Amino acid sequence: MTDGQDDRSKCGGAASADGRGVSLVIRFVGDRFADADLPVDMFSDLKGLGDLVVALAKREFLRRHPERREVPPGFGEAVTLVL
Repeated sequence: MTDGQDDRSKCGGAASADGRGVSLVIRFVGDRFADADLPVDMFSDLKGLGDLVVALAKREFLRRHPERREVPPGFGEAVTLVL
């Protein structure tokens, strides 16, 4: 933490200023992204990322609440990914 940022922001996630939760910054690198284009086939990858985020959030919830066996109904619906 020598540059004034916490470890979480170095990993790509940081608490949002509006208090809505955690932000994840995705950076696409490579020739096919050089013109700031996003190939359509990347959307399935983004869907997979969204599924992964929900799965990790559920796992973290259960880790923090060992008395629970399941997450609350609709838990995954609280996660929204936007471009």
